[in-house]
Amino acid sequence: MTAPPTGSLSGSTPGSTAAQAARGVADAIDSAILGYGLLGPALRDPAQSQAARDGEQAQRAARDRLLSLLAALRLPYALTDPGAALPGRIADDRSARQLAAQLEDAAAASWRALLAAAMTGAIDPGAGAGAGSLALESLTASALRAYRWRVIDAPADPTAPFPGLGT
Repeated sequence: MTAPPTGSLSGSTPGSTAAQAARGVADAIDSAILGYGLLGPALRDPAQSQAARDGEQAQRAARDRLLSLLAALRLPYALTDPGAALPGRIADDRSARQLAAQLEDAAAASWRALLAAAMTGAIDPGAGAGAGSLALESLTASALRAYRWRVIDAPADPTAPFPGLGT
């Protein structure tokens, strides 16, 4: 006899809002990790190349924390096709920086959806303890990285008024 699950998503169907939000975060993180690997070599400035490596490592760390949350929620993790939305080739420095900002914006949007699920009670607080704080910390970190990429190309207007919502 197996032990009952220690926690769950409210209405824990595979299509629930919380499950969709968690899958969205996983997909955005996987795309960001792959994207940073593609755009890093296109950056000629050593400091920007280092920022790309740092961004990739930050996304890998976020994925590790997300995997722990998914395990606590008893949600499966399945790698989709993270490269589906990525360009086949990065033309130059500017397009690499723009892609980095887009990847971080997409990650921020996915973390925002998970934060909303945590705040509305779609995630059982007992099982998903820390889901809200993880989502908020990760949303903030992605928004800051996106800002840092945008400030290089558009120093007059590098911010997004509501990170994770688009413009």
